[in-house]
Amino acid sequence: MSTHLTVMNCILVDDKKSSREFKKRVAKSSSPDLAGTISDSVSDMDQLSKQHNNDLAFNDDEIHILSTNQTPEFILNSKGIIKIRGRGLYCNKPELSEQIIDWLEGYLNNPAKTTYVTPAFEYLNSLSMSVIVSILRKLSQIILQSKKLVIQWYYEIDDESILDRGKYISSCCDIPIEFIQTNNVACL
Repeated sequence: MSTHLTVMNCILVDDKKSSREFKKRVAKSSSPDLAGTISDSVSDMDQLSKQHNNDLAFNDDEIHILSTNQTPEFILNSKGIIKIRGRGLYCNKPELSEQIIDWLEGYLNNPAKTTYVTPAFEYLNSLSMSVIVSILRKLSQIILQSKKLVIQWYYEIDDESILDRGKYISSCCDIPIEFIQTNNVACL
């Protein structure tokens, strides 16, 4: 029973084969209505995954978008933990950010008492930076709700460029950001 609950609460779509296998497991579950609903969700996630070449996992409390060589990993947890890490090398306007913005709008309807945002980038180009600015501007609305927003911007010791980009974002969004040096952002 616990195996079925784990599978049904977290859907991972990484390719056609795994989603077909998941649908088969769900179809064998005891609830046909739930199986249909989850299968429809898997189909939607299949389409999103194909469109962006990102692996995507979600459950009731969290969306997890795995990184690629050109896009960062996003972990968006409704309990107030938001992590963005990896490489931001978007070459054109990313539609993926719209999905993230939609999640954030839902989150802002009932944010946690304290929201922790931890960006950690190996590289961040200007288009990726615009995505991060959009996310942080949206999150700044938390402060207007008398709740706490904590942003801890991680950067590697010798990476002045990432530090400077974080400082720029802090000043243009008028959001306090704590800057934390680390030896390797990939290990966070």
